Amino acid sequence: FGRAAAVSIHWPLAEPEGAIAAGADAAMQAYLSEASLDPSTQRLWFDNGTETLDQFYPPHAAVMETWFRAQGWNDTQAVFKTYEGTEHSETAWAARADDILSFLLSD
Repeated sequence: FGRAAAVSIHWPLAEPEGAIAAGADAAMQAYLSEASLDPSTQRLWFDNGTETLDQFYPPHAAVMETWFRAQGWNDTQAVFKTYEGTEHSETAWAARADDILSFLLSD
């Protein structure tokens, strides 16, 4: 794939405050290290809100953004965005579809 969006990405991988979540960032980084992602040919969007289930995502998103930046992904190749006050719902995702599609479809 060349471009992908992950809305309200569930970085904790399981129960947000459970044992798996504590190791989720390292597990995701290990997986992505082997995934053949390439910032020169791919564009990625990751976002989350701050309410309901999404309240657990910002710390993980910050760790993952740091990892992606260390791998050479800049702001034009990978976006990490937090939508304050929004919840984990189709309504919230639809409200930001313009932002997502503008990024993914731009040259």
